[in-house]
Amino acid sequence: YFARQNEFTEEISNFVIAFSNIFLALILFAVVVGIFISRQLTRPLATIQDKIKAMDIKKKAEKIVYTRNDELGGLIREYNRKVDELSESANKLAQSEREMAWREMAKQIAHEIKNPLTPMKLSVQYLERAYDLKDENWETTYRKVSKTLIEQIDILSGIASEFSNFAKMPASKKEIISLTDIIQTSVQLFENAEDVDFDVNIEIKSNGMINADKEQMLRVFNNLIKNSVQAIPDDRRGKIKITIIELDKSYIVKVEDNGSGIPENMISKIFQPNFTTKSAGMGLGLSMVKSMLISNNATIHFNTEVGVGTEFVIEIPMLNEEEM
Repeated sequence: YFARQNEFTEEISNFVIAFSNIFLALILFAVVVGIFISRQLTRPLATIQDKIKAMDIKKKAEKIVYTRNDELGGLIREYNRKVDELSESANKLAQSEREMAWREMAKQIAHEIKNPLTPMKLSVQYLERAYDLKDENWETTYRKVSKTLIEQIDILSGIASEFSNFAKMPASKKEIISLTDIIQTSVQLFENAEDVDFDVNIEIKSNGMINADKEQMLRVFNNLIKNSVQAIPDDRRGKIKITIIELDKSYIVKVEDNGSGIPENMISKIFQPNFTTKSAGMGLGLSMVKSMLISNNATIHFNTEVGVGTEFVIEIPMLNEEEM
């Protein structure tokens, strides 16, 4: 044995090397087989992941084709079922959004049409009273009221025509107009309201020429003045003060009333659609006022004190030389 010890050691070494090589080959084979099997198993999962990642409610999701009846097949069948449910839900949501958009549009149109009707009625009643009393200035009053009514009727006609033809609010048609004329026209529409005094202070040297949509600006001030009139309590004589001042490159218009003011918990919501502090109305007036002012490059904010009144402040750019 001792004489053959080196030979035995060499045989053992060869056996260990051969055994190691066999095991190494088996391990490599097992790794390759494992990778192949894992890829076969995870490929459907990766497909599901990609499909879910690409899923968009605005687009129709694609189903996964998998014919095997195993655990993954059950998962994929559930995914395909959810795709069908999602498609159906998306269609219902789109239909609901369209219906809601039409309802909001109908409310907005109704609000815009209804808004000037009350002061127009008051103007006609004032004209009839002046005629019955044989007022000396009846002809002047008649012409002033007629002009105001015609302008408001033209606005209502334009809104109705646009809605009928395009089912949308009229787009802005900017032109060079006088801000002071717009404000005076709106005031004339409401100045016959009972228990309300108007005070218009024009503190500018020019006519306040601006580049804006005339109809939209009339609707802006009609809404603001109407809100001011409605904010005044029944037991208080109303005072609405409108001031126009001039800055370097813009005009500031302040519409101030001595109404009830806006509670603190409502201040952040005052320009939101469908929000109103009144028991009647649709809550679209101030929301549309802000939207129309933005479309005419103007801004609006307000200051209020409960029990004292509210002041709305509008800033609109002057007409520059390039726009002339």
